[in-house]
Amino acid sequence: MAATEHKTYYRNLGTLITGSVIAQLISVALAPLFSRLYTPEDFGHLATFMSLLTGLSVIVCLRYDAAIVPAPAHHANQLFNISVRTALITSGITLLTISLFYCFSIERTFLLPWLWLLPLMMLLNGLGKAVIAWLNRHILFSLIAQNNILKSVVTNCIILIAGLIGYQKFGLIGGYFMGLIISLSLLLLKLHREQKLPFVKIFDRKLNSIAKSHSDFPKYNLPQAFIDMLLINSPVYFLTYSFNTAIVGWYGLTARILQAPFNLIGYAMEQVFIQKAAEWYHAKQNIQPLLVNVLKRSSAIAAIIVIPIIWAGPDIFAWAFGSQWRTSGFYAQLLTPYFFFDFIRTPMTRIPSIITKQKQWYLWSLAGFAVLIITIILSVILKFSTVYFLTFFSIGQSAVYLSSLIWLFYQTGKLKNKYHS
Repeated sequence: MAATEHKTYYRNLGTLITGSVIAQLISVALAPLFSRLYTPEDFGHLATFMSLLTGLSVIVCLRYDAAIVPAPAHHANQLFNISVRTALITSGITLLTISLFYCFSIERTFLLPWLWLLPLMMLLNGLGKAVIAWLNRHILFSLIAQNNILKSVVTNCIILIAGLIGYQKFGLIGGYFMGLIISLSLLLLKLHREQKLPFVKIFDRKLNSIAKSHSDFPKYNLPQAFIDMLLINSPVYFLTYSFNTAIVGWYGLTARILQAPFNLIGYAMEQVFIQKAAEWYHAKQNIQPLLVNVLKRSSAIAAIIVIPIIWAGPDIFAWAFGSQWRTSGFYAQLLTPYFFFDFIRTPMTRIPSIITKQKQWYLWSLAGFAVLIITIILSVILKFSTVYFLTFFSIGQSAVYLSSLIWLFYQTGKLKNKYHS
């Protein structure tokens, strides 16, 4: 990179990571208090609800939001509108489905009343994805960072207040809902006042032809993203089905503590990286140095987090969250290889859409899914305990992630040779 590009890249990366770190520090600082206000069962219910929301949020825009950053300039506005229109349609279909499910459901579980929030939170997530992609395209990283901090503040304040006044059944899920709706509403209001969003025209006839020209995103990127979501949430689904809510809660705290910093920092790195990689690719510059740079930095960050967990995970969790959460620390030790490779892979997952290798990248997702299915089948047939299931899951997915990274470096190396031929 040239000196000026170096400065711009690291300034943008620093802006997003600073916002992500502040947002995460708030959650980490309050986590020991939350673990004493809420039970493992409460965290189990949260994990189940959030896994459902995550799955719906993957399909909400049919991945057209992922096309906004790498798309040509004359397509970006239309793709934003396509994303908004698609989010409205898919969330409406989800509302209808839940209405039918509620009418015909016999069993009244704890989560059943909360299902009504899923379509609204799904819509809010879809709008948020489109807006963040738009801000990313226009290098408005400070607004993304501010939004992350605001969402974290509101979410954690609601969770804390609800726990202190005895509304534990509302606190965890309600906190995430309020954080999402308040932060997005204020962001949209600010952007509207400053006229930084495109005019919303979801009924424009031109949108259909633009959507068709970017059909690879729903065809290949969407299934790949959905499978990735299943891989992330599969422990919750399997543990919910096979074991009790307390075990789901122990795993839920593990995922909350490890996944949250990895996701926030990894997402921040991805936002800056994907913008710069798309720019270099369209300029026919070699993007492999970008990959190497990000890999080194993400590996260093991940090592800082996972090494203490490997060394003394159960003791750390018991000291920080209370003795009833020692099991979560043990689960964290088992899952550190998976979280490590998932984190260093995160900033690079959008590269295939830039270099038009989405079909091949989809095959890597299918490979990960196949390994997951084999793990689940073995767990059922051999009646694996939670420990064996998480161990095989972690090792299997780590192997797939590492192999996909090697493949990605090979593909970008071929581009380098093409540019210099």
